[in-house]
Amino acid sequence: MTTIDNRLFLLRNSWYPIVFSKDVTSQKPYGIQILGDPIVLFRDHKNKISCLSDRCPHRSAPLSIGTMRSGKLECKYHGWQFDAEGKCVHIPALNPTTKPSKTNCAFTYPVLEKHNLVWVWPGNPEMATEDLIPDHLWQFPPNVIITDGSRDIEIDHGLMIENLLDPAHLPFTHEGTLAKRSDASELRCEVIFDSLNSTTHSSEDFPERFFGFKGKIYAPITARDRADHFIFNAPCIVRLNLAISKNQSEAPKVQFIQVLCCIPITRTRMRLNYIHARLFLKSLQYIPGHARIFQHMSEKIIEQDVELLSGQQFNLHHRARAWNSAIEADKLGVKYRKWREKAEKTSPWFKGFDKPRVLDIEDLAKQPECDISPHDMFLSKLSSPATMFNPRPRIGLFPTRIKIILSILIFLVVVSFVKFYL
Repeated sequence: MTTIDNRLFLLRNSWYPIVFSKDVTSQKPYGIQILGDPIVLFRDHKNKISCLSDRCPHRSAPLSIGTMRSGKLECKYHGWQFDAEGKCVHIPALNPTTKPSKTNCAFTYPVLEKHNLVWVWPGNPEMATEDLIPDHLWQFPPNVIITDGSRDIEIDHGLMIENLLDPAHLPFTHEGTLAKRSDASELRCEVIFDSLNSTTHSSEDFPERFFGFKGKIYAPITARDRADHFIFNAPCIVRLNLAISKNQSEAPKVQFIQVLCCIPITRTRMRLNYIHARLFLKSLQYIPGHARIFQHMSEKIIEQDVELLSGQQFNLHHRARAWNSAIEADKLGVKYRKWREKAEKTSPWFKGFDKPRVLDIEDLAKQPECDISPHDMFLSKLSSPATMFNPRPRIGLFPTRIKIILSILIFLVVVSFVKFYL
């Protein structure tokens, strides 16, 4: 397979940081989807992470609704138990002297943990090597304050990626949070590096097998070094290096870094795992609950995007075009869309348990021209058990237990006030 072919197959043959490590425990299985594939994550008695197809090889029941027994995943239907390698190690209804066969084993996905995230490879397992994880995106300056969070959103993940690569929407979509209308100005975009659409190399220190591009966004009315850098790492990660100035006389320095992982759950559902690293307002770290305050603000900003993207997805579903006319500030978003349209032709989405996950070149040649078949559309709208068990909703400003305590305190104050005056 050539290098160009590899670029097109990245939607399947890539590592996806699908969930934070802290969210997968040894107490219960964790069900989710990736590119439509129903999968289940769990930890064995040694805390080793494992990823299986969310389908019991016995009666095709979802393993994600099972239970953990001594580090083994037990199917809730007939009690079959599976170890971290997917091997069936116990069948209660089978004669104890008879060992389960290979046909009783569950299908496994390559999985590992890095940067406090669980990474799953939904493609060809022979290509899944750890050095393909984009470590360079997790390189932060010393002494940064990091907050993170997750959110499940009912939109195509590509719309969010295009949105994150779009600097011109900030003064309008995020007025009152990230920016204000008076911030709007002419924007210029320079593509510094692009390994998705060309074979040119850059002086930038990028890994040899980095597939993506980097752009510099700046306003021509300001100094040229006052620029933000936007990095896209195929297939789904965006890093934003944002410069902030303490006063007008000082040139902005990179003070805020965002790593945003747009995970394709299904065609119309995504998970946003975000990591924010900041070098400003560092004293707030000593205030109890400061991380939750930043998470709440992040969720509010996400809501502003979702309002626009949900309407955009509705129009695209009714055959509107993603880009009708583009300007220079749209350069990075258009670049992503062109690659995505080519990558979609590799048929990366789940088509059923009876179909291969990854098609080779010969198989692709036999595919019909229609990108989305009626069966594919049906599968994209059908929620698997996994997606109903572990949703990542918007985080409120106060945890539920704090709300209960505050409600009780308010009630006691009111009762005391009434008794005192009556």
